[in-house]
Amino acid sequence: NSKALLIGSVAPDIPLILIAAGTIATDLAQGNMRNDAVTPYTQMLFENWFFETIWVKTAHNLFHGPLAVLFYILIGYWAWRSGKKWGPPLFWFAMAAMGHTLLDIPVHYDDGPLLLFPFNFNLRFYSPVSYWDPNRYGLPFTIFEHLVDVLCLIWLWRDWRQSKKLSTEAA
Repeated sequence: NSKALLIGSVAPDIPLILIAAGTIATDLAQGNMRNDAVTPYTQMLFENWFFETIWVKTAHNLFHGPLAVLFYILIGYWAWRSGKKWGPPLFWFAMAAMGHTLLDIPVHYDDGPLLLFPFNFNLRFYSPVSYWDPNRYGLPFTIFEHLVDVLCLIWLWRDWRQSKKLSTEAA
């Protein structure tokens, strides 16, 4: 279940990362990379396709749309209660994806998850905060996010050290 939690916590961003990698590769292959500006295909992805292209919206919201993720949670819970082996991993994967989604919604100015996906491909929460835009509290949020990252790494390191110590004592 810890693997499912870990994968579910990053799964909402994976489709967009893969699409962006494709646009960057295309820009590189076509010689579009420039030091002074975003490149044509990558710029199209984040300025147009992300907001207007159905397949990009679908890919980005498969594990980001709260209703879709709630559906996965319910299916995982049902399967778990029915004794199916895949139920608990799906449940915890979806719970982690929901946690990611619920954290994303208030820190995306106009590019957050589609709230009613797959029934509505346009409704988003417009937050006064953007996790990246310095004009919308991006700098304080970035500092906060990095502090949380450091605390999580310290916690994981301590947990790893403790488990290693316990396994050494048991041997």
